[in-house]
Amino acid sequence: MAAAIAVSVLGLGAASAQQQNSGVVVGVVDFDQVMLESKAGKSLKAQVAQQRNAFQAEVDKQQKIFDDAKAKLVAQRGTLADDEFKKKADALNKQGDQIQKNLAQRQQQLESSLAKVKDQIERATELAAQDVAKAHGMTLVVNRAAILVYDNSFDVTKEVIRNLDAKLPSIKLSSGSTGSAGSAGSAGSTGSAGSTGDAGSTGATGSGGTSGIQLGTPSAPAGTQ
Repeated sequence: MAAAIAVSVLGLGAASAQQQNSGVVVGVVDFDQVMLESKAGKSLKAQVAQQRNAFQAEVDKQQKIFDDAKAKLVAQRGTLADDEFKKKADALNKQGDQIQKNLAQRQQQLESSLAKVKDQIERATELAAQDVAKAHGMTLVVNRAAILVYDNSFDVTKEVIRNLDAKLPSIKLSSGSTGSAGSAGSAGSTGSAGSTGDAGSTGATGSGGTSGIQLGTPSAPAGTQ
């Protein structure tokens, strides 16, 4: 949300003498309160929490699958020739890279969807503020976050929330899902890393090392604030 929402309207209604003399009739809207108390804001918060939990569960699931496959491969180290072990380690690394890429892509889609929905609420809030401004003859409506001190009589947040609830009673946050993040598969697998192509190998660590077999996973998307 921009630091301030300026709303120009025609004519002036009832206002304090001071405001009338200055030619400016001011209203204040607390956008943080709008996001917390409006129907759309509450709906968005609930959906974000649900999708964040689902995403984190998927991250944890893929991490466990990869760790299990890595442990299985490490257990086979004593029975495998160096070149065979390196081949399997490279394949597992490549699968891990693809899982990480898919999860990061899904996270980016979730956060992009969140930004679009928040922007939709902001635009609807501006329209609601315009309606309230016209009803009260206001020439300027500013966001509470941009003000250090103000008279509470200027605050029209509750009225804006009621207007917003009528305009936007619910909102839909896209899941951003593009399907499964993929699986590391068995430790012995040397197949491709997934349907979207190889992401490139992180490399094995020589003939006997395994520290190159890693899966760094992205964090869950941020909340609504």
